[in-house]
Amino acid sequence: METTPAPAAFESSSLVARYAAQIAGQLSCFDRVIITGSLMEVCHPAALERQLHGAGMRCFDLGVFAEPLRDALRDHAVKLVREAGLEVEFLQRKNFRKEDRIAQLLARRGDRPGRVHVFSAMEPCPARDEQHRSYRGFNFFAAGDLTVLLAILRGEYHISGLSNRRLQRVLRDRNGGQIRRVLKRLRLHGLIRKIGHPYKYYVTALGQKVLLIALKLREHLILPTLASTAPT
Repeated sequence: METTPAPAAFESSSLVARYAAQIAGQLSCFDRVIITGSLMEVCHPAALERQLHGAGMRCFDLGVFAEPLRDALRDHAVKLVREAGLEVEFLQRKNFRKEDRIAQLLARRGDRPGRVHVFSAMEPCPARDEQHRSYRGFNFFAAGDLTVLLAILRGEYHISGLSNRRLQRVLRDRNGGQIRRVLKRLRLHGLIRKIGHPYKYYVTALGQKVLLIALKLREHLILPTLASTAPT
């Protein structure tokens, strides 16, 4: 970082030229440094697990640690929304333009200072395999993902297990390659695991809990809430 005398002459259109008489010098340095690339040591599924084990923490304890912080953040957001007399709008579509929605609201309320609107969204969390390839999470509001999740919860799979061929009978719009990638996504996110036979999977205990709770929340809480707040 260094200071340099203000140049004697500037282009007439520059801000510095406009206030040249009031400027004694310029302070110059890097505004920001942008680094691109991938940190391979921390961007794969086992990285966080290794860090937690090194700190003497189990993977399942991370949720216990984060839950109070999540609740505090959510409660504070709800408090701000209520104080401003606003409503929370849940985003269900990827191609939704928030700017257009805000423009509609500003046309009605005016451009006075203050909070305008609050959006809520559920974003799937990607996972990475051993080759650092990314596999996106599952969205219960996306028809394709919901069909897959409902399919793996079918009762017969708890007995005979999942396989690519068996899922093809249920997911008729997908070929073997597509279902193979779906199975890998499910496995990387801990929802299914391979047992015995090299091409047979079972839903994990964690997977059953997560899927059933998420489906119940979707059916009995989120969808009714959205329906009750929808404009009539």
